[in-house]
Amino acid sequence: MTLADALQEPTTQEKILDAAERLFADNGFAGTSVRAITAEAGVNLASAHYHFGSKEALIRMVLSRRVEPITQERLHLLEACLKEASAGLPSLEAIVEAFIGPAVRLSLDPQRAIFMRLMGRVHSEAGDFMPQLLHELFSVTAKRFHQALQVALPGFTEEELFWKLNFMVGAMAFTLAAPQAIEKVTRGHCDPADAETVLKHMKAFVTAGLRAEVAR
Repeated sequence: MTLADALQEPTTQEKILDAAERLFADNGFAGTSVRAITAEAGVNLASAHYHFGSKEALIRMVLSRRVEPITQERLHLLEACLKEASAGLPSLEAIVEAFIGPAVRLSLDPQRAIFMRLMGRVHSEAGDFMPQLLHELFSVTAKRFHQALQVALPGFTEEELFWKLNFMVGAMAFTLAAPQAIEKVTRGHCDPADAETVLKHMKAFVTAGLRAEVAR
């Protein structure tokens, strides 16, 4: 093995993280044991405890190493949207695009598709520590987009906007968690591999929902 090969060879920690990401995406968090992860990674069980200490810590690391780039892209796009609208209301479509666009497009990147399916599970699976973990990972993003919606949709209450943001996340999470479902249900009429088409339909649906009045 050359020095270049050695430098490219994933570390034990990286092997465990990659294996955990694949298995969590396929089988869920509760349905995946640390033993199964180390077997998939081709390392011994003790190495997982050495590097991460617990299954919860492993889940936290699997998620956090991927979330940061998505968060940064979302916030960058949002800031650009708000800057362009400095003289008036920001475009609601642009806000929605900034939120769901990075996730939908990354879902079709072979290197990231597994993680995007995993993110669908994050939003759909319950767990004792998951609400706190989600808060840590997404609180800044949620706060900034909620603030943007307050500006773009001034006629709604703070509570209504929280509900709307929650439903936007739900539509995105379901689509990313099971991208092949609509292809099977529609017998191929809808192609989940076409990111721009998925994004076009999701953006139209979410935007209409965000604008919908709530009966009082």
